[in-house]
Amino acid sequence: DLHLSIRRQRQMCIRDRNWSDPVNVIGGEENTRDAYKCMGLLPTEDTLYMWIRWAQRVRDPNSDRVGGGYYADWHHARTSLYSSTDGNDWSKVSELPERVRATYEAPHLTADGRLLGVASIDERSGPAMLRWPSSDPTQEPEIMPIEQPFGCKLDGGETTWYQTDNGTVVVFWRDESQSCRVWINTSPDGGDTFTSPMISDIPDAMSRNHAGRLRDGRYYLCSNANYTLHNRMHLTLLLSDDGYVFNQVYILVDDPTSMRLVGLLKEPGYMYPCCLEEENRLLVGYSVNKEDIEMGIVDLNELEPGISAHQKPVEIDRGSAAGSAAMA
Repeated sequence: DLHLSIRRQRQMCIRDRNWSDPVNVIGGEENTRDAYKCMGLLPTEDTLYMWIRWAQRVRDPNSDRVGGGYYADWHHARTSLYSSTDGNDWSKVSELPERVRATYEAPHLTADGRLLGVASIDERSGPAMLRWPSSDPTQEPEIMPIEQPFGCKLDGGETTWYQTDNGTVVVFWRDESQSCRVWINTSPDGGDTFTSPMISDIPDAMSRNHAGRLRDGRYYLCSNANYTLHNRMHLTLLLSDDGYVFNQVYILVDDPTSMRLVGLLKEPGYMYPCCLEEENRLLVGYSVNKEDIEMGIVDLNELEPGISAHQKPVEIDRGSAAGSAAMA
């Protein structure tokens, strides 16, 4: 069983908004109705891959929403793979099968060297895992539909996963039925077959999560671990020694914040994290109010393996940098 034991919490994230100038990968033409999203990045030794989701903007003449009634028709979207060897010049190298409507996290390698990812298929009618035959992302993946048990709604395919030492793949699903819990399923054979998802006692404000493993061997889940629907004011980092029981919780960011503009599917707070370990730091990119992008920098030296919940917390220096980056 996977469960969460909240023992202590502390804010421990240095925040940075300084970014280099953006590089255009695709789009940008005037008077176009094409809309694009970056759905994930995969670095290899000499190539950077980016999954890009495309949809056409359509207009609802009866809408009074911001943007003149135009919205992206993501229910009829396609996802393509682009690559670059220098981060500046990009070219399309493949396309995901037409059944795949979205993938919200780039695939990463299983222990046997195959890429494994997540997806929403058939106009959001169901969640699925995508399994590539090798480490080559340009190959076509196998689509493995995941059963949706009664009482949950996982068809958005917003999920994340890691693999434990015994080869079990653990998958964390966002439930859009407003249970405010993370749903979990596993693959005991490294991605060949998957169990039916089940509800866990890990709280979730119905937001997107990001899971992974630190170099010291511990597992993490970065999320909005909150039992209140859409309360994304606390960005949290859950830690586990074995990948099955989370026994430490850290609050990364929880400063008061508010939206500058009201918009569709917008909520105040810190959400949609994406994590990358670099040397002795965990870099956590996240959205602020769906208006800005910040980078949280966690000093992993402060996340001592096996630290007791009764030890005195270490003081963490926090700071912020000026500037902002617009988020589409």
